[in-house]
Amino acid sequence: MRLRALGSLKLTLPLMAALLAAVVGTYRFGLVSIWWTVAPTLLLALNLAAAIIANPRFRRQAGLLVFHVALLSLLLFAAYGQLASLTGRVEIAQGQAFSPELVMVQSRGPWHDLSRLEGIHFTQGSLQVNYAPQLLRGGTRSTVYRDEDVATAVVVGDNVPLTQQGYRFYTTPNKGLAAVLVVQQRVGGAAQLGTVHFPSYPLRDWDQQVSWTVPGGAPLQLTLEIDRRPDLSGHWTLDDSLLRGARLALQGADGERQLLVPGDTAKVGEQVVKLEALRLWLGYEVFYNPALSWMLAAALVAVLGLGWHFWAKLWSKPLSTEPVQVKHRSGRWVHT
Repeated sequence: MRLRALGSLKLTLPLMAALLAAVVGTYRFGLVSIWWTVAPTLLLALNLAAAIIANPRFRRQAGLLVFHVALLSLLLFAAYGQLASLTGRVEIAQGQAFSPELVMVQSRGPWHDLSRLEGIHFTQGSLQVNYAPQLLRGGTRSTVYRDEDVATAVVVGDNVPLTQQGYRFYTTPNKGLAAVLVVQQRVGGAAQLGTVHFPSYPLRDWDQQVSWTVPGGAPLQLTLEIDRRPDLSGHWTLDDSLLRGARLALQGADGERQLLVPGDTAKVGEQVVKLEALRLWLGYEVFYNPALSWMLAAALVAVLGLGWHFWAKLWSKPLSTEPVQVKHRSGRWVHT
């Protein structure tokens, strides 16, 4: 009796409403915890499992049983996918290799092991982003190298992700300019290489400056001065050509301002800062869900099971043998 109550439709409807509210809350209002969606999904799976066991009708009709078992599998795979999933963002400059430390995690299931990211290897190559008038972004072409061999180059974009180890990297509208800097103590000390990303371009083309602190030194204001600004009223392409002739301005707390082009150095306190290069950076959305293929398979089986059920019902329905009354010309009713 308890099993039948657990599998009742009276319980199914509020659980479906709770799942719908959780999905809307997650995508509309940014609920962080995945348990908002996992909990009602698992409860729906329990409700369906109880209904399959308690209702003998499912066992008498094979197609209906296949449909509900596949639906149960779909719910379990969906819950597992959420528990093992990862979504995040990463910004990578040209010539820079991917590193797990660069990933800004947005949501992560408790069963996801971040050490899996150590198996991801690629380097950012050239990129081009097409624009129409009024800053309408078109296609993005991002070339990445799976290792140091140029032959491993692949081109990815907004709808063509880079896939590695089950992770998918989708290009995003977030992109901009970057300065590759080398910092070294004046007397001895190891050189430190780092990349400074400036605000998104061209969205904030008027604000290409950031505050940066020299490792072990004083804070600086870095400003990019760009001569080759595109005509935003027409069609144009964001690529490396934008950086030709660009300069980097360093300004300390004392107000002293130094202009650098790639290859130049500047003395900042006890450090020497060298501008190694000016490059572009691109943002990626990182997505991982190991259950997607299993969910697709379960959905296909569910559709086949439902089709099997209705096909069997259609062909098992007997033809009517009851007599039909037809009105004769004389006005009398006769049986045929």
